[in-house]
Amino acid sequence: MYDIGDYSFDSLVEALSDKLNITPASAFNLISGEADVKISDLLDVVPAAVDCLMNGEAHIALSDRFGMTNADLDNLIKHYGQGLSVGLIIGYLIGKSDKKIK
Repeated sequence: MYDIGDYSFDSLVEALSDKLNITPASAFNLISGEADVKISDLLDVVPAAVDCLMNGEAHIALSDRFGMTNADLDNLIKHYGQGLSVGLIIGYLIGKSDKKIK
């Protein structure tokens, strides 16, 4: 088990699953940097867009979602890596959600 501050990895998966109304498997995939069809659905983009982002490539559909140009997203990914990609997706989806994290 991984410890992240006061949370275990499992409790983060559970909290994200509850917050975004997705399965724990989809939450695990997201936190682990794996593409997931449910995440694509929540972002309202094709699965290939999330797959590109998780593989370190910008995609125009996600650039638009995050309010930046494709070149800016590409530069950020190249500079900060996959962690930024996961963080952008989680932040965007949490911002859209009306549920509070416990």
